Amino acid sequence: MMKISASNVAGCIGKNRYENCSETWLSVLRSNYGYAMRAHASSHSALKLRKERVNEELRGLAPEARRDVRQAYDVSVASQSNSSIDPAALPVLSKEAVEELQRQARMERGTRQEGLGLELYEHRELTIVAEACAANAQIAREELRVTEEKVIRRLDEIAQDTAMGEDDRNEETASLHEAVLSVKRHTEETVLSAEKRMKLCQATVTRGLAFRSPLDQERPFYLVGKVDAIKATSETITIVEHKRRQNRFFEPLPFSERIQCFAYIHLVEDAKDRLCLDSRTGNVVFKPCTSLDLEDGSMSENISLADAQVKCVLVETLNNEENETEIHFDTEMWEGAYALLAHRARELKSAVKTPEALVALLKSYDDVQPPR
Repeated sequence: MMKISASNVAGCIGKNRYENCSETWLSVLRSNYGYAMRAHASSHSALKLRKERVNEELRGLAPEARRDVRQAYDVSVASQSNSSIDPAALPVLSKEAVEELQRQARMERGTRQEGLGLELYEHRELTIVAEACAANAQIAREELRVTEEKVIRRLDEIAQDTAMGEDDRNEETASLHEAVLSVKRHTEETVLSAEKRMKLCQATVTRGLAFRSPLDQERPFYLVGKVDAIKATSETITIVEHKRRQNRFFEPLPFSERIQCFAYIHLVEDAKDRLCLDSRTGNVVFKPCTSLDLEDGSMSENISLADAQVKCVLVETLNNEENETEIHFDTEMWEGAYALLAHRARELKSAVKTPEALVALLKSYDDVQPPR
């Protein structure tokens, strides 16, 4: 059964603007049928990965030329903007090699900035929660202050009311004291709840959780994916997908990124029966909802996420700016992409033993690549 990453789904159906459909499938096939695909590539150059062809080209350069290429690549990666590698500055390279190095530089810039982007998101989320918790605690304290003032005034009135009987005075005094105690308990619970929520939100997102769809012999493939981050309450699981932009925020978002988010939603929906919110750390985990703490021997009750709603937000960062978009799952769009993915996976699985058939099939995918 073929393994396909969520990040490759758009490319496999021809919807990745940065990569040909055939190149994406070559990468998928190489990861699934490594030995056979390497053997095919030795006799059919069309079945070599683009990065392999570029590496062969680089190995053929003189040492001085390779140093120039490395320097241009490092400058592009270190740039804070979308600094491209100038083909005119590297006349020794083919157009394909320059494009591949530019693609790798974009990916490396994005990877280096991913941690910063998620930190910005975490900080903003924590700030929102902190402000809400502080506001709730302040409201509770103010309610207690007002209640205490009212009770003190009423106790003074009771003490000065000579017409009130002793039994009535004692009964109302006890009732007033009980009212104050009730408000005090509510205030203490509100403050403790705010402190507990703040503690949980110190781990507001769990990073790098990996998912795999259930294996089904009737399907020619299964999906895998590692989310950038995920956070949850008992009602909602939020997948956080981060994109580091080079020039601008996207409006609308690229189709490929929406499909990637749909794939993550699909994976998490399949897995949420096995997900829990750790009551001690606030992290989303694969573990029983009641577990034994091996350090102190206590039982911890974790929050089941089986009934939680799954959603995905795409966080774009550009330098120190941030933009967040909620991705609304489109069932029809996802089912269409999923059906096309399954169809092509079956075709390629049948053709993988015959390199000539494989080359023709991959070329046909590029020829009918749908509009992006």
